[in-house]
Amino acid sequence: MTNYSPDARRFYITDVPRPLVPVYAKQKREGDTWSGETQPQNAWGLGASAKRVLVVDDNIDAADALAELFRVLGYAVAVAYGGMTGVQLFREMRPALMLVDIAMPDMDGYSVARTVRAEGARETTLVAVTGFGQESDKERTRAAGFDYHLTKPVDFDTLKEILRKHL
Repeated sequence: MTNYSPDARRFYITDVPRPLVPVYAKQKREGDTWSGETQPQNAWGLGASAKRVLVVDDNIDAADALAELFRVLGYAVAVAYGGMTGVQLFREMRPALMLVDIAMPDMDGYSVARTVRAEGARETTLVAVTGFGQESDKERTRAAGFDYHLTKPVDFDTLKEILRKHL
């Protein structure tokens, strides 16, 4: 599998053994990547899914790594490298799940969540993925409209449970 960065100045090749490999669709637009069709069951045995996942994080490596995990698991994934782009992609794709970083320069994750919720997106599960882990931080994410608060590095058992409940 060959992956290209959004600006096409770098690429890397990985050889990752996968129980199921999704078929990748074309890139939606520069900077925002999509995966395409899904397999009957994903690697965690969570069943067939055409569910859409949107990862919003200004850290390109972190966003791409998390997106790749969801691709391997058979989900259709889009990546936004900033809050404003994340809101635009949300409007276009109406994902079932959004994983949103909190500290982003253009539009923070709290504003992303408030905007998504203001647009009536009750069907989208919002997950804050952040380095902020104090109780006051968790209260603030709940107040902004997030359903879950995960502290980096993400505990994959917790993420797996969220997927079981909502996708």
